[in-house]
Amino acid sequence: MVVGCVVLHPAASAEAVLGARRRMADAAPLDLPHDSEDVISVALDWDSVARVVHPHPHHPPLVPSPFAYLPSSPQELLTAYLEVVGVRPTDCWSAQCTVTGLGALHAGGALSLETGPRQPCADGTDRRRVHGCELVLVTYRDRPEYAAGRERWEAYQREVLQAHLERGVELRPVVPAGWAPDRFRALRAVAAAVEAVQRFAGWSGEETPPRYRYCAPGESPADRPG
Repeated sequence: MVVGCVVLHPAASAEAVLGARRRMADAAPLDLPHDSEDVISVALDWDSVARVVHPHPHHPPLVPSPFAYLPSSPQELLTAYLEVVGVRPTDCWSAQCTVTGLGALHAGGALSLETGPRQPCADGTDRRRVHGCELVLVTYRDRPEYAAGRERWEAYQREVLQAHLERGVELRPVVPAGWAPDRFRALRAVAAAVEAVQRFAGWSGEETPPRYRYCAPGESPADRPG
């Protein structure tokens, strides 16, 4: 449960800080309805780019890059989208480099002793790392000027990246509980049997994360299936 946030901002007087807090409190909560036309959600396929510029996830990106016009990291792709479209930080609900689901990361792959070189980490210590990003996701509140920004992004993809990264993403909406109508009773029975087998297989004592760790926009935790 998120109970607060840390905000970095230029130094200001105590009165300015209190005024900003008061304005934020007056505007809370900021809703993000998932079906609103004012909300733009973009998913960019980083996995396909990584296959050619960063094929070994336990090593740094290739230098020199075999495709110099492509970003070398998902963070570069994320920054490019935000800057080309011109998204304001105050309009952005989410900007992240993430994955599509649960998975194990093995340094060097299964049955391999290759762990790769030590690489810099956020705390300044060099450690062996595994890069596992698959997607770049951005969700923001739309403005009229962003339409021109998205046209610039399309031109950037076409002329610079030479790829349409939205096309390589196969995301599906979360399937709610009780999704199958009565005419699909047999299918629901099969799904129930599969879930029972999965629960039995999980009796080993190894705790797995919940199926849906976060709420979709506009949902509350009580609305989540599972």
